[in-house]
Amino acid sequence: MDVVDPSALESVLRRHGVRAASSLGQRFLVDRGVLRAILDAAELSADDDVLEVGPGPGVLTAELAARARSVTAVEIDERLVAVLGETLAGRGNVNIVRADALAVDLFASRRPGGAPIGLAPRLALRLLDVSSYSAGLWAGMVRRRSLRAALPRSGAPSAPSS
Repeated sequence: MDVVDPSALESVLRRHGVRAASSLGQRFLVDRGVLRAILDAAELSADDDVLEVGPGPGVLTAELAARARSVTAVEIDERLVAVLGETLAGRGNVNIVRADALAVDLFASRRPGGAPIGLAPRLALRLLDVSSYSAGLWAGMVRRRSLRAALPRSGAPSAPSS
């Protein structure tokens, strides 16, 4: 299945009765230009193991899987785990994990690949706070207001931990 094709993506989401849940900060990647920019920034090789947090319907996941040795996709939304089972069927190098990314050990993979925009600031701060973690690259998109909310204000003791 070509989930990068907007009509194929819309069809599978409709079949599963799924729409982006704003309560979870979900925004599905549909812009091919943004997808290319993320993939270019990731500089993946066939030797890389990738962690993707919040894969949604699997648009980025499918492209990461085509470039990397393995992809672990962590998704909290059970509806989307079912969608991922369909959109990523036949991709033996993808492991879908239903979990809260802020509550599980994310450091088994070497290269995190992405995160939902609203979750990215807290996740980035968590990744930066782990000195034993040796990712060569962390790529993500962050809304300016989300980042401002996550960073400490001048004079504040520190950023909130998750």
